[in-house]
Amino acid sequence: MRPADFGQVLLAFLRAELDSPTERSRVLAALSRRGLAEATLSDGAPETSALWRLFLDYRGRERLFDGLDLSCLTWFWFDLTLEQLKSTTLTCRHHFESAYGTRNPATVASVWDREHRDNGVVKKILDGRVLEPPILIGDDRLSKLVILEGHNRLISYLRGRSLVQFPIRAIVGTSPRVSDWCQW
Repeated sequence: MRPADFGQVLLAFLRAELDSPTERSRVLAALSRRGLAEATLSDGAPETSALWRLFLDYRGRERLFDGLDLSCLTWFWFDLTLEQLKSTTLTCRHHFESAYGTRNPATVASVWDREHRDNGVVKKILDGRVLEPPILIGDDRLSKLVILEGHNRLISYLRGRSLVQFPIRAIVGTSPRVSDWCQW
């Protein structure tokens, strides 16, 4: 693991959301409210405090990720292996549990395969696009990882293993208090 700067985390998060068909308009609206162009996130990064304000503007005033304070975590670049993705990585609670009866990305990938569900990520991989690193949250031992951002990418990587070279570069935030987070 190598240390990651919080600004890198925010930039990866916002860039990934800018690439999302469901979140793009929200990120663009937040950029507009702040008088920033879309290119701000691709040409170079504003300082961390400006990225944090943009991130808060994008997320709205709801409790971020059910109360998890991203600024209090210790961030690392992490090489996520296929085995870790299959065995120790979980999706967030609620949505995946209620929709598929599981938090295991490999099980969700199997369901998506059976349903022939396409979310566009595989096409991006086939087109040679380099995708933003997924962002995960872990305990200090990294015995369990919860996906904060990048659910569709990671599930798609499991579906198209022949297209993806593992390990996957990811960003992981850790804290001794992460197990208090309700998504844990």
